[in-house]
Amino acid sequence: MFLKGEHMEAQKEVQQIYVNQAEAAKILGVALPTIKKWRKVYADFPKPRKVSQSAVFFKKDEIIEWMEKRRVE
Repeated sequence: MFLKGEHMEAQKEVQQIYVNQAEAAKILGVALPTIKKWRKVYADFPKPRKVSQSAVFFKKDEIIEWMEKRRVE
């Protein structure tokens, strides 16, 4: 069982690791519908972790890595 402080620390760690679709859109600099489209269009787009019927989360580092692979210099 978590003590109050331990629970908050664990929650902060999860928030640093996972992001929802809206947060992923912000990281990638696109609108939310674009994330939904890219999930269908790009086979290499990071796979979401489904946590409920309507909520999905992505690993933040996978989103950033995917974005960096596509960056044009």
